[in-house]
Amino acid sequence: MTGWVPGQSWAFNVARVAELTRIRIGSRHTDPRSGLPLDVFIPAAEHDWDVLGVAIEAVQRHLAHPVETIWVVTALGSKSARIAEELGCHVVDEDRILPIVRADIDYRVGSLDRSGWLFQQLLKLSADTISPQETVLVLDADTVLVRPQSFTSSGRPVLFHSSEYHEPYFHAYRAVTGLEPASRVSCTTHHMLMNRRVLASVKALMEETRSVPWWQAVLDCCDYSSISGFSEYELYGNYQLTHDDGTVRRWWSNAARPKAELARLEVLRNRYGASFRTVSFHHYL
Repeated sequence: MTGWVPGQSWAFNVARVAELTRIRIGSRHTDPRSGLPLDVFIPAAEHDWDVLGVAIEAVQRHLAHPVETIWVVTALGSKSARIAEELGCHVVDEDRILPIVRADIDYRVGSLDRSGWLFQQLLKLSADTISPQETVLVLDADTVLVRPQSFTSSGRPVLFHSSEYHEPYFHAYRAVTGLEPASRVSCTTHHMLMNRRVLASVKALMEETRSVPWWQAVLDCCDYSSISGFSEYELYGNYQLTHDDGTVRRWWSNAARPKAELARLEVLRNRYGASFRTVSFHHYL
């Protein structure tokens, strides 16, 4: 892995590789057990139902924090809602959180309908309106924690990174906040610790910058010519790095696998836990 981004300047790429190297080979320490209480917030589409149960079980068994509530945001009456209820989660109707619903978003690239993908990002950025906790772990419904872990290091919040660099995400960040990204390395890692004060602050900045409600600012700044035109994780992660100098940066250690390889949690832990923190079973693989 070189981390070199075609089309970017030599100076940018040198700085990016150095940043990526520091994150990847630096200390990997996180607290074996954290005292930071969390809620967990999981938006789930109908196609996530088969992974969702394993993802919830992994949170219940592997998340080394005091967990107050697991919130699953999904369509009422769906398979995902039924599974979440059976596992003791609080189910929230996805159509009751924002002033808009998925059908209000027109986002198609060729034959691909990306409206649900973008709608879920708006739901994640609404976590502070659902959870009363100061800190929430936002987790993609297709991502499984395959070993015990916390999201703090020496008591400080950990921000995880991947080697991806997708320019539309960074362009949207500039457009929606008026800020330059704080990182040349991606914050898009399928999960993120979010602080309600930081989340409220970045949404207030978006409204000030764009003079519209924050969710409309996201819709206005998404690149609809790209199949991935906005990232909630890139937004929050870069803003957090700008405003919280206590943030600890770590490598994400994720494996992407097709759903055909989905198995019981113990099997996944034995198969992947020694090498990875998480495994994501994306429906498109």
